[in-house]
Amino acid sequence: MAHEQRAPATAAPRRRRHCAAAAVLAALLAAATLALYWRIGGNAFLNYDDNLYITANEHLRAGLTARSAAWAFTSVGANWHPLTWISHLVDMDLFGLDPRGHHLHNAVLHAANAALLFAALRSLTGALWSPVLVAALFAVHPLHVESVAWAAERKDLLAGLFWALALLAYARYVRRPSGGRYAAVLSAYALGLMSKPMLVSLPVVLLLLDLWPLARLGPPAGAAGRWQKPFLEKLPLLALAGASAALAIFAQRGANALFYAEEYPLGARVANALTSYWAYLGQTVWPVDLTFYPFEGWRIPPWQSAGAAVALAVATAALALAARRRGWAAVGWLWYLVTLVPVIGLVQVGVQARADRYTYIPLTGVFVAAAWSLREVARQWARLRVPVAAVCLAALGALAAATWAQCRYWRSNTALFGHAVAVQPDNWIALNNLGNALLNENRVNEGQALISRAYKLNPYLRFDLFIRTGDVQAGEGRFDEALASYRRAQELIPYDRIVQGKIDELARRRGR
Repeated sequence: MAHEQRAPATAAPRRRRHCAAAAVLAALLAAATLALYWRIGGNAFLNYDDNLYITANEHLRAGLTARSAAWAFTSVGANWHPLTWISHLVDMDLFGLDPRGHHLHNAVLHAANAALLFAALRSLTGALWSPVLVAALFAVHPLHVESVAWAAERKDLLAGLFWALALLAYARYVRRPSGGRYAAVLSAYALGLMSKPMLVSLPVVLLLLDLWPLARLGPPAGAAGRWQKPFLEKLPLLALAGASAALAIFAQRGANALFYAEEYPLGARVANALTSYWAYLGQTVWPVDLTFYPFEGWRIPPWQSAGAAVALAVATAALALAARRRGWAAVGWLWYLVTLVPVIGLVQVGVQARADRYTYIPLTGVFVAAAWSLREVARQWARLRVPVAAVCLAALGALAAATWAQCRYWRSNTALFGHAVAVQPDNWIALNNLGNALLNENRVNEGQALISRAYKLNPYLRFDLFIRTGDVQAGEGRFDEALASYRRAQELIPYDRIVQGKIDELARRRGR
């Protein structure tokens, strides 16, 4: 600061040069990310969620209209995420059912997210190269392919967009607090929650950032209210988070997405959650054999889940003790732990043990801890700067190559689920979807054999079969047969509201 007072004429040009360099780096990040993911423009839609979100969704067929927009804001299927629906409606207006536009829109959003993440971390920390490394890792890591290459996962990308914008707005607010700047934080957060409710953890992450790098939770030093203000600022954000969580639970119960929370024992869910934290970290370091992961929490030995719990506790305690000198490590680690809580499986939603897409925001914390740790190494041992830079470039190159290869698997149903079965032969999620894909290609015997294997591994797949069969029968006017199919599904899951809705709708159609 003293130097700035003595030489103000040189400070301003230096700041302008730094801003120009940051803008160039952000543009290069976005361009490189887009180039890496450009090949997904040739991918087809999948028979797994893409049909529910896009290809077979009757509400999207007319594109964005007043009626469809109203539906987007009032629909509570498995989630309440109106901005995600609006995004798909816009795509339908622009591209129809041509998958190229839908996929490239995802790629553009991911590229924008990488650039915005860099801008947010630079604004929060004042650093340049560490934010570049974090954003580059975010851009090229193969665990993020699922969020980008899967058209139905638009919600991840929109949530990431508003997450980064909220961080950027928060950095501006902290530098010069005002009502308008706080409103920008609140607005970005609200829009993020309207894209995907997983963002409920943002207020906690902002508190972590108050600890490092913003140093707003340090010693009061005689400043009245220094401790209280950062906490009080988060109350409106926490209120939004609570409302979003309540809406999400209501929606998931209505769509029976929480069925497995009732079927899977709590002990199995806890074991799965504890081991998943370490499984994600293992895949971060060695991202091979990425696929879909069916829930098998009851098969986890007690010693393994207990060991995972102890390791988490020890790592958290060690980093907390080192927080005063290495705040980036503690904050990055807690960012990772906290942001995974909504999807770690303690409340089981769906049939997966974990999912690559769930790491889209949480892994940023790991990248922050790694990037600033490398920065510290380079600062303390100047002779290691070139080797550290070389290692970073080599790692980014290897991850980019793995992502390029992983994108290839998402080009079609048979490629994706065939790869998943090759990785894990008893993966009933992949077997079922591969079987259906082969049936659609008139490879009936192969498809039926795979589906039979999947049913043996998970009998509840018959529920989906009865629903699909009933839909076809109802569409052909075979109402009695359709009703029988729906009733068989209802025997498996008695309280499913979707099935009951189909039965009620069938009764109305038969009465016309």
